[in-house]
Amino acid sequence: MDEFSLYQKGIFGFLKNGRPPDTSREEFFYYAIVDEACRIGQSFSCSLEINARRLFEAQDYWAWDMQSMTATDRIGGPSPVVPCEFKHAAFLTYWLRRRLFVERVRKHPQSTCGQAKTDFYSDYATEMTAFLIGIRLCAYHVAKKTAQEAGRCKVVHLPGLQQRIRFDIAREYAILLRHKNVSPHALYLAFRSLLHVMTLRGIPAVS
Repeated sequence: MDEFSLYQKGIFGFLKNGRPPDTSREEFFYYAIVDEACRIGQSFSCSLEINARRLFEAQDYWAWDMQSMTATDRIGGPSPVVPCEFKHAAFLTYWLRRRLFVERVRKHPQSTCGQAKTDFYSDYATEMTAFLIGIRLCAYHVAKKTAQEAGRCKVVHLPGLQQRIRFDIAREYAILLRHKNVSPHALYLAFRSLLHVMTLRGIPAVS
């Protein structure tokens, strides 16, 4: 397994704290997000340049929100309440979008997905990439849970992660993220709803 893959057990802890024994929080977050963002860009026939400073700002804001949420939920309770995977993913998408972590986009000379999709992605790269990272993390969680319920100790193969979420859905959410004040809580509800509907229909959730 790729050390910096987003699709591994304990991923949100690694994104916040680094991966023992040698990978710092900044290094893990940078390479995990940049690797996935660049894969997404390539799927739309685009190359991305990421702003490291803005990416680390997104990491700090996201980690602070998760810590604050845990501390708030713990008050008066018997034990800490850790935010669920959907909340982790929603707040991560929110802060990646807010910090505008995609610096530049370069379209490839030839589009392999259709020129209209490439053109849209190049115009909405930050929003599309942030949304797809979040929904993919949620889809991995659902696939992992399904594997565990089926008696498998790990997710051996994730066919849904190899296929694309419907482009029109990603496009609409990208437009919303650009032009509306979409809160992380709204993203949380959207992710849960999308994964629920797609699971019921048996539709692969992500690309």
